Amino acid sequence: MKKEAAIETATAILSEHFDGLTSEVLISKISGQNVRTYSTSEFAKIMDCSKPTVHRWLNEGMIKGKKNVLGKIRISESEISKILG
Repeated sequence: MKKEAAIETATAILSEHFDGLTSEVLISKISGQNVRTYSTSEFAKIMDCSKPTVHRWLNEGMIKGKKNVLGKIRISESEISKILG
């Protein structure tokens, strides 16, 4: 439990300086693993739906996305399971 709290605290502090930093990304950077993310178009293709549907899911909070340094939304691979259940 202490490890999770430390990661959340570090993420909160670092996210002020690095756009799109999530605890998942921070953990992957620390462990040397890469977190796969998708654009809204890529995510729509994987989910066999339209881009507006992906944006609706984002707006409704069904999935989470983060803007990268270019202002583009990136969606983590782990969000797929939220839709597929």
